[in-house]
Amino acid sequence: MEAGVKGKKNGPLTVTFEKRSCIEQIRSLYSDLEEKLKQTDTLNLNMDLLEQADVSFIQLLYAVKRTADKSDKSIVFTGTLTQAFIQTLLDSGFVSERPAGSDELAAALIDFQS
Repeated sequence: MEAGVKGKKNGPLTVTFEKRSCIEQIRSLYSDLEEKLKQTDTLNLNMDLLEQADVSFIQLLYAVKRTADKSDKSIVFTGTLTQAFIQTLLDSGFVSERPAGSDELAAALIDFQS
């Protein structure tokens, strides 16, 4: 399944994750995100629709960030974080404090920012 993508080539692109982003979708989702990074300097990751995610999805966010960093590109989180997603972050140890919103997510993820 592909995430929804909006934007123009070379301008910022926005990827909106589906309701469920779990291990079954990770391989195709990573390929999709990697391809989008080739088309833009800034990739906006919209969290509005995301209701269920597992640890593999969080690991995917780190992998995409590393790929972006290697190409001097940016990842920006947008949208609303669900309480279920925030709890997954806390339970799995990827954050030590609850992020108040998507604008705080990158800073809250342990060792996410370079």
